[in-house]
Amino acid sequence: MKRKIQDLSLGKFEYRNPILLIEEDELRLSVLEGGSVSGCFHVKSSTNTPVRGIISSDHPKMRVETFAFDGAAAQIRFTFCAEDSVEGQREEGRFLITSSAGEYILPFRVWVTREYPASSIGRIKTLNDFTNLSQLNWEEALSIFASPLFVNLFHENAGEYRLLYRALTQMRRSSHEMEEFLIAAGKKKRNRFQVENPLRTYHLKDRVLTDILSVEKSEWGYLDLKITCDAPFIVLSKRRLQMYDFRGKHVEVSYQLLPEQMHQGKNLAVICLENAFQKLSIEITAWRGPEKETFSRTRTKNVLFYQLERVFLEYRSERMPKEEWLQLSSTLLDQLHQTDPDNWWVPLFRAYLFLIEERRVEAKRELDSLPRSVRNGRTPIGGFYLYLVSLHEKNSEKRDVLERVTEIAARYPGHPVLNWVMLQ
Repeated sequence: MKRKIQDLSLGKFEYRNPILLIEEDELRLSVLEGGSVSGCFHVKSSTNTPVRGIISSDHPKMRVETFAFDGAAAQIRFTFCAEDSVEGQREEGRFLITSSAGEYILPFRVWVTREYPASSIGRIKTLNDFTNLSQLNWEEALSIFASPLFVNLFHENAGEYRLLYRALTQMRRSSHEMEEFLIAAGKKKRNRFQVENPLRTYHLKDRVLTDILSVEKSEWGYLDLKITCDAPFIVLSKRRLQMYDFRGKHVEVSYQLLPEQMHQGKNLAVICLENAFQKLSIEITAWRGPEKETFSRTRTKNVLFYQLERVFLEYRSERMPKEEWLQLSSTLLDQLHQTDPDNWWVPLFRAYLFLIEERRVEAKRELDSLPRSVRNGRTPIGGFYLYLVSLHEKNSEKRDVLERVTEIAARYPGHPVLNWVMLQ
């Protein structure tokens, strides 16, 4: 007012009141949850005459840094704090400008977002995005898994994932922890592995023999295997297999058999591949000098039947997945057929596998290939045949077949196959 009086005494008269011009009609801001964002807007007088004013906000999270101005133009600074806000929230409020040129309102809207890690396939915003990246580029996904931004992938109702991640990464954040996190979160299955031909026989004279182990894993992702051998005449090319050794799902490991480390006759060795969840053994029989063919074939057949029984017990005790048991059993039966092509237990066991897989046409073909002496005989092999046939029969006919199996089992007490059939 004093300044107004001074202007009037000097003959300065204003015939037109100024208008306060604001550059924006509405402010739109974006802020990271838990963080803050600063900005500014400009005001100026329409007549270029000085204007005085004060600024306030009706939103508790909006702090006005320039709370007063005096001049023909001014820059108003502010800061929005989103400490208690979460992604997806939208905050709305107004700046209240009271000035000598009148009162004005500038509305604002603030969207709360979250910072997501960047990758070669774009922003990783969910665990599904992270899983896809893990399949394409494990190393890049691992760098995101180890970064502080990884927890931003956990959205509402994902408290169990936060606890899981915190528990797994207390000591370190390596491929092992990332694999366990993906498994526990239900984004992938645990990796299992298998080796072709777990029973191997060699006949050496004086030259070093080289062979390979063909290892296949069941899933993409992390796998770390330790390889050991208990015999000095076998030299392994690798003592450890990691995920980077695999090409896709396969890897080959070579080993050598050294004749100078062997004694005359039969030499036995076991190569073990194992991790914390699985162990596979490759049994090796190596002969140096003349080999007794009949004895070797009999032993190979007995070992194959032992392996067949062992994998079945592993499957029934739920220590081996069904798919792995079916594949290993099929491989062992193929080897048995090569070793002893006239053994009629082999097509019976193969028919049983087909029935488990609901492949009834193939099972019937195997059963029909058996000679009449096997199908009509009152022997353990005939009893097992009748049991497999009963799985196809109607209830009325099945009862008659099972009565015949019971009679055969009574004639051969203690036979393992018939005892198992009776338990079924």
